[in-house]
Amino acid sequence: MSYSFSVPDSWGRLPFGLMWGHTISMGQFEECIAISRAFDNGYMLKGKYCLAKIPIKGFIEKIKKTSDLSRAISYQKKDPEYFELGICVPSSCSANKVDEVLKNVIRTMFNQDIKDNRMVDEQYCKIDEPIDLRPIDIFAITFISFIVFCMLGSSIYDYIKTKNGSRKHPLFLAFSVLTNAKKVFSVKKVDSPDVIYCLNGIRCFSIIWNGFNFICFDFHSDGNKITSPHDFH
Repeated sequence: MSYSFSVPDSWGRLPFGLMWGHTISMGQFEECIAISRAFDNGYMLKGKYCLAKIPIKGFIEKIKKTSDLSRAISYQKKDPEYFELGICVPSSCSANKVDEVLKNVIRTMFNQDIKDNRMVDEQYCKIDEPIDLRPIDIFAITFISFIVFCMLGSSIYDYIKTKNGSRKHPLFLAFSVLTNAKKVFSVKKVDSPDVIYCLNGIRCFSIIWNGFNFICFDFHSDGNKITSPHDFH
């Protein structure tokens, strides 16, 4: 597929249900970063995916909200401030340049001048390149790998000892999934040191908290005048 077609094809578009709170259009991330084209002069064109944040607070505030519409866009107790749009540009374009171009497009097409808001930031842009691991990443991978190794070794030890009917050393069972899973997921009320009863209370609080989150959504409505969708700020 031609790169000249893939770049605009991977852009996000105005989504269905914008008035019902659907304020994000991711576009096609994989299609964008897969773009690669070598030119005769040695220049390599690659796709760069960015997630732009277009301010729409003023537009939403002026919409006349019906009861259903208000319930949809006010579930977070405040109106959405940004519309997130996935865009694809050449990797040689900086975030500052993309931000400038996007603002010029909005100014030209919608006659709206966005000065105070930065819509494209480099931290929300991605190109297809090798991952550069930080020291904290290496530490996390090493630590998690060590835990997984201990769990695997302890579980194998537990299984072999159980199968042979041999005596088990408590230290080598510390990471055993076979032994610890029984204690973690047990709900039987027995007088045994192998049961962690506080987990029952934790499960109870988790269920109550989930129910509380669902019940306590506050949907409210107000009446504002309908305005033009060209008002972005």
